[in-house]
Amino acid sequence: MNVKKAPVAVLFLIGMKNYLHALLFYHTKSGQTKIHDTLGQATAYLSQFCQTLTLHQTMQAGDIEKHCSQLSADIDLLVSLGGDGTANELINGVVKNELDIALAILPGGTFNDFTRTLQLAPNVATAAEQLTTAQEIYYDVVNYPPLNFV
Repeated sequence: MNVKKAPVAVLFLIGMKNYLHALLFYHTKSGQTKIHDTLGQATAYLSQFCQTLTLHQTMQAGDIEKHCSQLSADIDLLVSLGGDGTANELINGVVKNELDIALAILPGGTFNDFTRTLQLAPNVATAAEQLTTAQEIYYDVVNYPPLNFV
């Protein structure tokens, strides 16, 4: 088992900094029954510190990891709006592709164990609002092939 210091700031642990281009991944089957309302709540806050905000709906497992391997150079923030699976896929995509980029993970799943473990806001609107004043924090990533764990 390898332990790597990954360049990932996870959850609403970013903010105050202005980002040029954020990419928000979301999945319509991640637990939220009204995902488009939830997206609206998140983007209202993200647009306060992101010059460009792109939304990307994932259709199946693996979409986020694949997209991470093809990111344009101007993207400096990745956001996950979904459940634990969506967050896990984003973290794995960043680590596997050795991206040096900030992450924000917003709770949008059924259980949101990941966000609860880190004692983060349980709803999207509050978590997204907290992003506007939060600070970047690095987390260790444990590499246990084929997966990575925060």
